[in-house]
Amino acid sequence: MENRQYEMKRNLLVLPAELPLRKLKVKDLPPDVDYIFAKKGKENGKLYPIKTVLHALLQKDNGHFILANLKGNLHYQFLKSDQSLLDLQCLEADYVVALDGSSNPISVIDCAFERKKLHMYSEIIENFQEEIFVTDNRGKILLVNPRSAQILGLKVSELKGRMVEDLVKEKIISSSGAMAVLKQRKKVDILQFLKEGRKWHLCTGVPVFNHKNELIFTICTSKDVTELVETKKKLEAKEDELKRKDSELSIMQEELFAQVNFISVSAQMRDIKETIKKIAPQNLTVLIQGETGVGKEVVARAIHALSPRRKAAFVKINCASFPDTLISSELFGYEGGAFTGAKKQGRIGKIELAHGGTLFLDEIGEISHDLQVKLLEFLQDMEFFRIGGTKRIKVDTRIIVATNRDLQEEVRQGRFRKDLFYRLNLISIKIPPLRERREDIPALINYYLDLYNRKYNKNVAINNQLVKELTIYPWPGNVRELEHVLERLVVIYGDEIETRESFPELLADAEPRKERVYCPEIIPYKQAKHELEHQLVEKAYNLYGSTYKAADALGIAQSTVARILKRMKKGGN
Repeated sequence: MENRQYEMKRNLLVLPAELPLRKLKVKDLPPDVDYIFAKKGKENGKLYPIKTVLHALLQKDNGHFILANLKGNLHYQFLKSDQSLLDLQCLEADYVVALDGSSNPISVIDCAFERKKLHMYSEIIENFQEEIFVTDNRGKILLVNPRSAQILGLKVSELKGRMVEDLVKEKIISSSGAMAVLKQRKKVDILQFLKEGRKWHLCTGVPVFNHKNELIFTICTSKDVTELVETKKKLEAKEDELKRKDSELSIMQEELFAQVNFISVSAQMRDIKETIKKIAPQNLTVLIQGETGVGKEVVARAIHALSPRRKAAFVKINCASFPDTLISSELFGYEGGAFTGAKKQGRIGKIELAHGGTLFLDEIGEISHDLQVKLLEFLQDMEFFRIGGTKRIKVDTRIIVATNRDLQEEVRQGRFRKDLFYRLNLISIKIPPLRERREDIPALINYYLDLYNRKYNKNVAINNQLVKELTIYPWPGNVRELEHVLERLVVIYGDEIETRESFPELLADAEPRKERVYCPEIIPYKQAKHELEHQLVEKAYNLYGSTYKAADALGIAQSTVARILKRMKKGGN
């Protein structure tokens, strides 16, 4: 490659050495010429500063002179195209005439000035704390600072003039920034591993181009990043460890879901699962809503199982199973002799039993207003009095409540306290009925079929056609109905059942047929009317969980449904 980096360093005019001065006119000289080279032969001639030639031209008796006879020529040496500017340090002349590939002079370099710059650059490079490599366009090392030689375990003299690819072949360095720059012709960043000291270094290489966009140098700097690399490895190891723990946690969570019979594949239940995973570790009150039999208790047990309270008690009380006179004592307990029939030693309530664990209040919509007030007071401070007691008892328990009623509607109707509703409704989970997540039905069938086959030592099988038929069935009793049907199916029927017709008495029709009302005995007409009215309204409300939906199903006004329910609550006819 031609030594083009020297063009325009100093403007040089090349003239024949035998040129008579009388033929050279001042006006013919370019204004930006600094030197004139009187060329004689291929690589011979004299170098003059322009002022020497101008002075000679201004003399009157210069006519018999030729250019080569002028005095005041400069001491110079040639710098060939395969030599580097760095070689100036080895040249003894004051000036250098740079030659192109055809040995034609193309520029002049003031060695004193350039040596001064090179000395300054050398001082900077030698004292630079980062490693510096400079190569030519072939990868030959032109300059290297002591820091680089030190970290490579070699001397500067052992590196200068070598090819960087040899350092890679000898595994002194794992890769070369200079080679990458020469290949890509752009800035590169690579990570190098050094054999000496077993260190990691980050190498940044940049190309240097001349005015013709020819790559003439590469400059590479590198810095010890062993600590950063090791830190990165540790972080990656930590990330792998976290991923492993996350995987283990996911497996453990799925096992806990399985232990509480949380069987599902549908997107709706998958979302509920994710909600459970998020809220289980937090001590938050949870309201679970859904139709009868959808699995509200299963969700409550899953929250408890995935929480830090899992090793403590999970205490359940069905608020609809006790009359108002007993449910307070069941919840809060009582002191001995607190009321007629009370045990002498008193009794601990369910709230105390759930200390450190979880208290699950099922059918919360059934409690009276008086009990709602007591429960609200307890939830505010987690403190209570036993019935007949004077000592305030503080407990640490998580509250989960469930209902098949629309509590917001109950609040609107005045049957449930608004302040208690907001206290309970901190986190709400709505479980869809089984008919709205039919993807779960085959999974539930397989689970309960296997469960009861093992329990009763049976081998009952269900073919795909029957699974399809059971999937279409609306399951008004939801998961609880499905579970009971499969248990009876395993106990009563043979090894394989093909269609629903094989056990018609176990399932109601998908479209229930209308039946006549039957009275087994004679009662007053008004009483019979009220009894039927109560049964229909109660059944519709329990099925739909809303007075509006129940009224729509019965074909009557919502206010009528609300009035009948209120009357039933008071025990009236």
